Amino acid sequence: VSQIWQTITAMKIEFPTRTHQEGFEKAVQFLRGQRSVLAISLGGSVARGQGAYDSDLDINFYVQDWRKADRVKKEYEKFYSRHLKPLLKRKDVGGFFDVTINDRHLNPGPQPRHWTSGPDYFEIEVGLSFAYVVLIDERNRAFSKAAKKFLPYYSETLRKKRLKETVKYGLNNLAHLKPF
Repeated sequence: VSQIWQTITAMKIEFPTRTHQEGFEKAVQFLRGQRSVLAISLGGSVARGQGAYDSDLDINFYVQDWRKADRVKKEYEKFYSRHLKPLLKRKDVGGFFDVTINDRHLNPGPQPRHWTSGPDYFEIEVGLSFAYVVLIDERNRAFSKAAKKFLPYYSETLRKKRLKETVKYGLNNLAHLKPF
């Protein structure tokens, strides 16, 4: 039994098909071989136990430096073409099946916004990175340490800043509506 499979069994991840399981194992094995990858998680419907034959695999990898993430993605493209793309043609998976990797940062933060720009995606990024995933592997507790900064909530100082900003932009949007 592979080490990856032992990890999966311990987490009780149920894959919709054998192809999903095989694609997951190959992608995780690839990511574990990348020095800059500090953690790996699974998100999406398969992580929630709601995967179907047509579901894709949303595998996240975590880095400290975005430039290193770009290199991992370039290497993954080559790996994908050779080892994962052939899985898309199997009969036990549907047309939307794929094995995707998403780069995540271990220290996401709110991004500056212009007065007329829409909302930023900080809370969504926290959810996709830490709250709604199953941790697969980590080096030096990188994921666990990072997640503590944001879960169950981020700091009170940041919460107050985010609430003030939400009110500011909400009032701006309301002021632009014509009364009926």
